[in-house]
Parts: sequence; structure tokens; C-alpha cells
Amino acid sequence: MFLEGITLFCHEPTTALTSLRYFLTLEHAECERRRKARSYDPPDVPGYFEKVVWPSYEHHRDSAKAVSGMRMFRGEAALLESAKAVAVEIIKKEDGVSPDGGSGVSGSAAGEVEQEQEGILNSGGGEGAGGQQELPTNAS
Repeated sequence: MFLEGITLFCHEPTTALTSLRYFLTLEHAECERRRKARSYDPPDVPGYFEKVVWPSYEHHRDSAKAVSGMRMFRGEAALLESAKAVAVEIIKKEDGVSPDGGSGVSGSAAGEVEQEQEGILNSGGGEGAGGQQELPTNAS
């Protein structure tokens, strides 16, 4: 089951039910650009992004970083590349391989997909707070 939402990891009972955890990050300018490209009813009042939206995003992003096993993806990256990286991890989990360990299961679907997506999963940057790891992608 996939669960989605910026506040999802603020609810410990829900977080405890998840086995793989991901958070899509955005830079300020990109987040603002996407917000302005949408239509809201009622529309945002002037200053709403800076006073409410961005501080809320930062709070939830920082909270998510503290969640054990959290994996961070750059939201600016190509959606297909991020989806493939997540698929590799799901397949690895089904094959009994840790999402951040090893080079794949020889002969498995995970190994084949991982070879195709070499470099997306392992950042080499180690783990940060709460065991979270940034998953680099090749932005288009």
C-alpha cells in the first residue's frame, strides 16, 4: 500500500505501520513556482506562501528527516527515475535485501533493474539524522 501526504510522518501510529519511507524534497524557488502554477479556491492571499506554505513544508521536511529509515528524494528530479529507484527498493525488500545494502540479488528482477538504474540508489553520502539518506537522481 502506498500512503502519500506531507504530514504523514507526523503521525507515529501510521509511521509505525510503514516498512519503506520516502520524502520528496523541493527547493524554495521550485516549491513557490509549483504553488503559483496551481489554482486554489479561495486563492492564496498575498504573502501566504512565505508566511504559511513554506514554513509548514520546512517543519514537515525536518520532522520527516528525523524518522528512522527515511529516504529523501529530490522532488525536482524526473518522476520516472524516482519511481524506478523506489521500485528497485520494493523488489529488494521482497527479495529480503536491505534497501541500502548490497549490490542487488543476483539473477533477480531487482538486480536487473538496479543495473539499469546504476547510481540512483546509493549516494555514498552516508546516513544523516534518524537514518535518513538522500537518494540522488539524474535530473532531466
